[in-house]
Amino acid sequence: MTFKFCLVGCGSFSNLFHGPAIREIISHLPSVEFAGCCDIVEEKAKRFRKSFDASGHYTDIADMLDRVRPDAVLVAVPPPVTFAASRIVLERGIPLLLEKPPGLNTAQWTELTSIAGRTGTPTQVGFNRRYMPALTHARQILSAEFPPNAITQIEYAMIRFNRLSEDFSTTAIHALDTLLFLARSPLQEARFTFGAEIAQQPYRITMDATTVSGIHVHLDILPGAGRVSERICVHAIGQSLEVNVTSSPNGASKGNVDHWRNEGLVSSYSDTSTPALNRSGVYLEIAAFLTAISGKQTLPTPALADCHQQVALMEAIRERRTTPLAFPTGTVVL
Repeated sequence: MTFKFCLVGCGSFSNLFHGPAIREIISHLPSVEFAGCCDIVEEKAKRFRKSFDASGHYTDIADMLDRVRPDAVLVAVPPPVTFAASRIVLERGIPLLLEKPPGLNTAQWTELTSIAGRTGTPTQVGFNRRYMPALTHARQILSAEFPPNAITQIEYAMIRFNRLSEDFSTTAIHALDTLLFLARSPLQEARFTFGAEIAQQPYRITMDATTVSGIHVHLDILPGAGRVSERICVHAIGQSLEVNVTSSPNGASKGNVDHWRNEGLVSSYSDTSTPALNRSGVYLEIAAFLTAISGKQTLPTPALADCHQQVALMEAIRERRTTPLAFPTGTVVL
């Protein structure tokens, strides 16, 4: 029986990452059909269909869903329209993988989560760093060697070039989710400080937070620096884990992980031998989603319901909120 899969959003990111990933995944899953792609600009949808072998192209989401009746949908549209597009899919009860952010604010997140609960629709949020080989390798080491209550501090620097003239909070949410993914503990409280604004964006966004397990978290976001990279250091008594991820102008990423104990290098990992398509995490993320849905398995986390903290923190960045945020326990599945 054919499993039908559709994509909403045929923009530049989808052409660079989602399209090649879908084409490769379907070559390994013969029961899955790329049944349709949709974009409000018909030329984009038509070009995407031809480039990545979709069965049809559409300019209206509801029309595509009613005609194709897909078994699963990926929504990969700009953040301002993610809520509206996702709501149409969820109201029909179709399993949904939606790109970050899962709503521009907590009100939108709450509504989407409510619809998913009411319709019993499985969801997965596209935080692709959870699938980057370097980050999954780091998580494996942390799970084996760093109990959450033994970690003393996590330091994270998200560095970007020429991103001062936009709402950077919808990109910063990647760092917020990655912190939760590596800490393996939700936040108890968080506080932001902001540097002076240049164009429309603070040149520096800093978060200091404490997890429920007692880890101090320090995050620096620099949207207007000289390169694109992310550096993460996890410290426990007598050992440290260092993660570095860099990106080239064409979006290709490269990551490495070093594990130190008592001033000695325990292990060193590089993803350079991993196929370039896999390094961004997008391919592995979509593959996990389609494999789980087509095989009637439980979807990987995070689901919509697991993303309250990520969205609340993103919203605080957008609003330049400097008052402390406090969270009830049990609001994140990691």
